[in-house]
Amino acid sequence: MLKRFLLTLLTLQLVFNAQAQNQAQDFIGVWEGKRSSSTNGGANEDATLTLRADGSFSESSGYLYSIYPNTQRWEYIDSSNQLSFVWVKTYYAGMAFYGFALFYVAKKTDNELVLHYDREDLSEPLPHVCAFTLENALATVDSFEAVQPRRVQSFDLLGRPVDPMVTEQMVIELYDDGSTRKVWRGR
Repeated sequence: MLKRFLLTLLTLQLVFNAQAQNQAQDFIGVWEGKRSSSTNGGANEDATLTLRADGSFSESSGYLYSIYPNTQRWEYIDSSNQLSFVWVKTYYAGMAFYGFALFYVAKKTDNELVLHYDREDLSEPLPHVCAFTLENALATVDSFEAVQPRRVQSFDLLGRPVDPMVTEQMVIELYDDGSTRKVWRGR
């Protein structure tokens, strides 16, 4: 009788483990779609959310935005099925002040991701405040790793925009993932 009970318990555990929630690596990739909101005048904007394996992210609609490159971090909280986003909003008197957003994963398939704004102190998510409805822009994680950032704009060392064809000058190149590089443009 005990053997039968243990076998049943083991079988149930295997079934529940097979139906477990998502894992962090399931979210890595480039997701494109819309960010919507019905509060504060409403919004229905194009959005691209890029979640990287190193825990960094970028988001194009400006909702999860930092002017400080490489300060955005994301994490999947499997116990509550939520994605957490943290970024530096500003620096003041040598201290960093952070922005924070929590989203409930309302739907996740290989090709679709739906996120609803959430807060720890609420009993349910608030999709009317902010919701992302996104599709996977890349078929596999392997192809994501091959994506290179694209240059958005070039600046001189004083921060003024410069023509990308300018030579014999040190320039700072800004990329679509928020990163920057200092480059000597020679002939």
